[in-house]
Amino acid sequence: MLTKVGQEPAMDTIVNLYEAKTHLWELVERAARGEEIVIAKAGRPLARLVSGAPARFVCWTDRYGPELRRAATG
Repeated sequence: MLTKVGQEPAMDTIVNLYEAKTHLWELVERAARGEEIVIAKAGRPLARLVSGAPARFVCWTDRYGPELRRAATG
């Protein structure tokens, strides 16, 4: 069963590839709220869009800054 973007979701919302490309930002927002989105082509599931854990960023200058500064100054 294909669910149109904007309709109430079933357990998993299945959208075709064209709809996913057209409405990607909306689908990403829905996945971020916890909904699972299945992207299909010709009715065959190809990918699943789900919420991810928040990314943890490490500033590379905090870790490697002193070594890079020494290497740059010779």
